[in-house]
Amino acid sequence: MLKIKKYSSESKGFTLLELVVAMGVMAILGAVLMAQFIHHMDMYVRQKAKIDTQQKVRTVLMWMEDEFRMAGLNPSFIPLPRHPVLKAEADKFTFFYRQGLENNWKRLDYYMESDGWLRRKDRNALDDNGNVDKILENATLKFVYLDRHQNVIPSPQEADYPRIRAVRIELGASYEDRKGRPGSVDLVTTVKCRNLGIGS
Repeated sequence: MLKIKKYSSESKGFTLLELVVAMGVMAILGAVLMAQFIHHMDMYVRQKAKIDTQQKVRTVLMWMEDEFRMAGLNPSFIPLPRHPVLKAEADKFTFFYRQGLENNWKRLDYYMESDGWLRRKDRNALDDNGNVDKILENATLKFVYLDRHQNVIPSPQEADYPRIRAVRIELGASYEDRKGRPGSVDLVTTVKCRNLGIGS
């Protein structure tokens, strides 16, 4: 014989209190998850700004390394100067370097301006005004010059230029993330100018 189960009024579903408690727990969990999401997005914004700036600084630094390594044309034909280093200052390095196997040469200037841009100027002739490129914005730059024993040459004068064998480049840049918060990136490398000192 088939029995029909009767449901009492006590087992019809959740009570209002239970629903309120459940919704409260869900709201708390949602708030915690949202706070975590906002925190991770904030970290992403900060890290992206830093990584982008770091990549720019690293790219410029690698470019400078390649060219500084070739400093030292030691030109012997007139009207070029006898020594390839023309300026060795804390915020400016000017030198000649050879292009290819012929007597093709280029004069390069790396220097800072008061507007915060690092500039690169190249000239193919002494009477050429050259091309100036702005290569890094909001930059900080310091050149430190080293002798053959890796000792620092403090504030080198023109008479000290023949002693230069390497250049330490301290390059950095400041930035702001999308929320306007400031930060900075600083990188350092030492470049041995392999042609400097040859024949001396």
